[in-house]
Amino acid sequence: MERENAPVGPGDVVALVDGSFFMHRTYHLAASGDPARNLRPSDGFPNGAIRKFCERLLGFLEAGFGGTRPSHLGIFFDHSRRSHRSELFPGYKANRPEPPADLEALKPLFRDAVRAFGYGCIEAENYEADDLIATYATAASARGAHVLMVGSDKDLLQLVGPTVFAFDFEYGVPGRSGYRPARLFDAAAVAAAWEGTPPERLGDVLALMGDQTDNVPGVPGIGMKTAAKLVAEYGDLETLLANADAIKQPGRRDALLAHAETARLSRRLVELERNAPMPVPLDDLLLGWPDPDVLFPFVNAMEFSWLGRKLGQLYQVEASSYPSDPRFAAPVAGSGAAGLQALRYDAVLPAEGAPPFASDTAHCAVSAMPLSMAHIDGWLRFDFRSPDLRAEPGQGHEGWKIHVSVDPGRVAAAWDAILPIVAEARLQAKVAGPALAGRLGDSSHRQAGKMLVLYAETAPDVGRWRAVLTRVEEALDKAGVTPGPRVAGDR
Repeated sequence: MERENAPVGPGDVVALVDGSFFMHRTYHLAASGDPARNLRPSDGFPNGAIRKFCERLLGFLEAGFGGTRPSHLGIFFDHSRRSHRSELFPGYKANRPEPPADLEALKPLFRDAVRAFGYGCIEAENYEADDLIATYATAASARGAHVLMVGSDKDLLQLVGPTVFAFDFEYGVPGRSGYRPARLFDAAAVAAAWEGTPPERLGDVLALMGDQTDNVPGVPGIGMKTAAKLVAEYGDLETLLANADAIKQPGRRDALLAHAETARLSRRLVELERNAPMPVPLDDLLLGWPDPDVLFPFVNAMEFSWLGRKLGQLYQVEASSYPSDPRFAAPVAGSGAAGLQALRYDAVLPAEGAPPFASDTAHCAVSAMPLSMAHIDGWLRFDFRSPDLRAEPGQGHEGWKIHVSVDPGRVAAAWDAILPIVAEARLQAKVAGPALAGRLGDSSHRQAGKMLVLYAETAPDVGRWRAVLTRVEEALDKAGVTPGPRVAGDR
């Protein structure tokens, strides 16, 4: 079923959802819940966060947001931990701890869930989800539509205006610590929450006070109340800094004079990009009911029985009448550290002179062929796809592929670093053995540097592969593996 298209215009309500925020929220909710409800019954795969995320996705479809059901809806994700702000200030978000390994492994499944429900799944390299939301909000508002930004990031409040609103769901349990009711922000609500600051001046206040969560430095000693008072008095950050030497309070004056450039940098860090790429056209975000031929196989593979029954009632079908999507039915081959340990480079490398070997399990097919075999390169071959997908359609078939170039001496470190990603994404891959690595490392060789190859599907999902390759690059950086020579003929 192809996504419908409907031009956005007056009378429409466009919901722009911060998917990264809901991904983290549902992960922590699942982690604090009953452990037994966080495991897939057939194999113990930890799918509780995905289940809660799917329940939220269904809620978007059924109930909307605070009683408002939008006409169009998109869900936005941070492409990676780095963005253009990291180039402005390397310390941006650098204070955050590494995300939990199990959450990292689940991230592609959150995106798979969004696609299964038929929502636009939107991310762009070098941009955060907030930047994309700001761009789509600006475009929709310019067409006369009302916009509902869904999430809890205070940076989004800068965009609130006559036709742009921010919404955050109820959080916690009424009467218990930490409870927060659902909130809808118009301009008046933003001003009430921020010491009288209107949305268009909120960026100046945020720049002055800084943000510990994102490691935005701000001006030392200036908090929200002081920042709001100064912006209200001087109008904007630049006017304030230009007149800082006239401020009577010596502490504020000295801090502003000493940290004026830091304040300007902070202003750039909190400013949202309103002209970011739009990978999915705005008109394609028309909200409709998911394609059951896509939705039910995903739900069945994840073994969400309650959700299957609920969806079955809505569609008046039996969820069990649909197959289970084989891409998700098998346990993720990276969920067990011991299983991956057995697939590290040195663990599968055959001894010199040893005959070729091969193993084929439900999780991975692996084979190693020594260079001495006349017609076979010295590659270690891995296939993490489910067994029914491993048969190639013809001799020599390869399809789209990605070359990973590293120096010969770093092949083992490179493969071991990206092994969990390749396993979790269920890819085919091959890695050069030592003798072949030496040959490929010769700069006179046409394919110098081509030490690892990742194979894509015949019709690859571009968003999925961008996410996979971003994680590969981050893993190689973390392992200290630098790029090798360019492979001749690569695009």
